[in-house]
Amino acid sequence: MRPTLLTVLLTPFVLGAFAPKPARADDTRIPLVPGLVLTYAQQTRSFDEEFLITIASADEQEIEYRVIAQRVLKGGERQASSWTRRVRRQDLVSTHRFNAVLQEGDPALFAGSSFLQMSAAVLAELKTQGRSEIVVASVPHYGEDNALLSIVAAGRKYYRGPLVRATAPATPITVRVNGTPVALPAIQAHGRYSVGGDVEEIDGWWLDDADNALSLRTLSGPRNTQLVRVDYPDAEPEHDSLERSLSDGDCRAVLHGIYFNTGSAELLKQSDAALNAIGAVLKANPDWTVGVEGHTDNIGGDAYNLDLSKRRASTVRDALSARFDINAARLPAQGFGTSRPVDTNDTLEGRAANRRVELHRQCP
Repeated sequence: MRPTLLTVLLTPFVLGAFAPKPARADDTRIPLVPGLVLTYAQQTRSFDEEFLITIASADEQEIEYRVIAQRVLKGGERQASSWTRRVRRQDLVSTHRFNAVLQEGDPALFAGSSFLQMSAAVLAELKTQGRSEIVVASVPHYGEDNALLSIVAAGRKYYRGPLVRATAPATPITVRVNGTPVALPAIQAHGRYSVGGDVEEIDGWWLDDADNALSLRTLSGPRNTQLVRVDYPDAEPEHDSLERSLSDGDCRAVLHGIYFNTGSAELLKQSDAALNAIGAVLKANPDWTVGVEGHTDNIGGDAYNLDLSKRRASTVRDALSARFDINAARLPAQGFGTSRPVDTNDTLEGRAANRRVELHRQCP
């Protein structure tokens, strides 16, 4: 897979707030904790890309991230790759250097740089002075229609320049936190960086939270990158929440913790917590018959998406049946493709919401 660039800047997971309790779905704080999964969607003129970022560990010395990048080219070709990136705590405190470029052969640790964080020093300067001088790694002309082959030779460059906080109040950014749309308060800033004759400009929105000003959205030339999903491993007793959803109202539940490889019905390991919760509910209610429904966005043709949604629903059914010894007849699987969107397919966050698996029980 060609080099990729995750155009996000996040603030530090500060030592004083180490290992906080995960936020509720209706909370506007997003503390970084081990097991947290952040999903960023990125759109360019040449391809769409999704980054699945799991906090593998977080101790007093380092934070370790596991990154899965899945890219769909405009011609339909699909590419996937994965990386491990580590960041030192000391760099989260003071660095003004950010490196979110992911390339084959990269070391896991870039000492002196942050990966997904804005340091405490930069955050303080933005809040008190309205600007901060920073260095940002980037790939020249990344994402332009004629640039994919040239990226390999170009490699990363380090751009220098100011990040300036916007004076007007920023519009809240909506992100699905544990499946619930949450309007997160944002701070907006603009950066203009240069190296040699190359200039990059970035507009960014960050979570307005002193403990963790998480990157919510960035715009840079043809790149549009947005945080679209946040899933906590233990936000609340998942068994109880799921059982309530399947017992009340329309007896339907959207499974916010299910992840697939792009364009595939292969379940990722990050789905285990959600599958365990579903299995526990089904074992506790042996008389229930619960339909498994797959849905997609509109990337690709209708026939392709209908088939993909059917295969994904069947994969979830088969995983539950095999892992928890549940009769597959209790889990009829259906796919609906693009026919039942819950949001617009014109935005990154809308398409992310439409890619989902739901459970539906026939209520008495």
